[in-house]
Amino acid sequence: GFLMVAGFFGKHYFVAGLVNNKPIFRVSIIKELEKQGGQQALDSLVTQELIRQEGAKKNVSVSDEDVDKKIAELDTQFKAQGQTLDKVLEQQGLNRNEIKDQLRVQIMLEKLLGDKITVTDKDVDAAYEEQKEIFEGETDMNKVRTTIRETLKSQKLSTEAQTLLAELKKNAQIRQFVTY
Repeated sequence: GFLMVAGFFGKHYFVAGLVNNKPIFRVSIIKELEKQGGQQALDSLVTQELIRQEGAKKNVSVSDEDVDKKIAELDTQFKAQGQTLDKVLEQQGLNRNEIKDQLRVQIMLEKLLGDKITVTDKDVDAAYEEQKEIFEGETDMNKVRTTIRETLKSQKLSTEAQTLLAELKKNAQIRQFVTY
């Protein structure tokens, strides 16, 4: 009957593997994964949701064009370092499609933080003066300045994002039903 067919096709959905014909159920794997990284995964999803809600509240949206532009930027950055985006993603077991959601959240964060993460030429000059010896022998000053600008922007984004998230968490009603 139908149940037999459903049972056959559904087998791999419930059973992840067999050891001497004894099944290892997917539920066991999920439980094990939850034990290992459940809290971290939950925190990450809470963070993403807070950013999405804040974006919606402030009418900040992220278009597919925004995401494609960010991917092109990453491409350029990695090429400048003699890498490719695809290679870097592959090393992490990811592909371009899988990072789109993460990028969407990051872009929204950047839009929400706006001016707070702007890096001026003065900032770049100061950072260059501080770290001159690191860039000794570099002939392409454009590349050096771009690297410094990106690093400073990342640092500002990281600091400002932590501040914003702390505020959002404080004002949000977050209830956790599962304890890891």
